Amino acid sequence: MNLKKLVFFCLILCVLIININAQDDFYDFSYDRGDQIFTIRAGLFIPLFFMSPSLDFGSTNLSLGGIGALEWSTYINNRITIGGELSGMFAFGPNDRVLYMIPLTAKIAYYFRRYPFEFPIFCGAGINFTTYGDAFSMDFILKPGASAIWNFSHEWAFGFNLIYWWVPQLYTGRREGHPPRNHAMFGNFLETTLSAMFRF
Repeated sequence: MNLKKLVFFCLILCVLIININAQDDFYDFSYDRGDQIFTIRAGLFIPLFFMSPSLDFGSTNLSLGGIGALEWSTYINNRITIGGELSGMFAFGPNDRVLYMIPLTAKIAYYFRRYPFEFPIFCGAGINFTTYGDAFSMDFILKPGASAIWNFSHEWAFGFNLIYWWVPQLYTGRREGHPPRNHAMFGNFLETTLSAMFRF
């Protein structure tokens, strides 16, 4: 009789825990239009390769670099956010020259969820300010990526991010002092960062 009571008590307790977790799941992932997120990221920047318009591949001749980013976004529904991001990276090239890139991008994200984790996929696009030695350029940048996020609470979350940086540098050769047309290339880089998010 005591064993039956214990089993019955354990079953009731399990049902209660599952119900509480289900409520927490709904609560933690319930965001309304206008709810906002502030995110800070930092980590490793990996130069991959350069590619020409004729599909020739070449080394970037860059070292591993560092990266940091600040992002603001807002929910337009429970699963989609839009926002903006300011990033900055550095890496070293030959003769100790330093490459700096500072992208300013708009971003859209879609969230897949399995409590207490979220898995957003996203894409950012905007302008990339680049300096390398004495050279400066302003180029388009595209930044698709994905994250794995652990929700510590309804407000705070921490994640790991993989973000691809695609930077086309296209030249016409028509302006004095600019590289010739055949120097056009597509830069391919990978961002691996840790992030902290605050929702409000």
